[in-house]
Amino acid sequence: MHTPRWLRVIIPVALIAVWFAAAGVGGPTFGQISDVTTNDQVAFLPASADATKVQDLQEDFRGSDSIPAIIVYQRDAGITRADRADVADQLKHISSMDGVTKDGV
Repeated sequence: MHTPRWLRVIIPVALIAVWFAAAGVGGPTFGQISDVTTNDQVAFLPASADATKVQDLQEDFRGSDSIPAIIVYQRDAGITRADRADVADQLKHISSMDGVTKDGV
């Protein structure tokens, strides 16, 4: 069976027109999906989780000129009193540098 030429033209044009109409009606609302969804993985963690606490601390730095720094000390055998004294001395030295504040410690 032979499909008429006008029908082979009308069907794709009609489909394209329907597609444009759907995009025109729904287009402005498609961009608002972020109002009802979240991509923040921390939102699914309990408030006691370390990642949640870090996220809360990072919010203090957003929108400011501050740059957060996190210093981690580790020893496989465990931190000793001497290590804690060294850390305290290092923190005093770092805190005395220009522009360094000790918020959130």
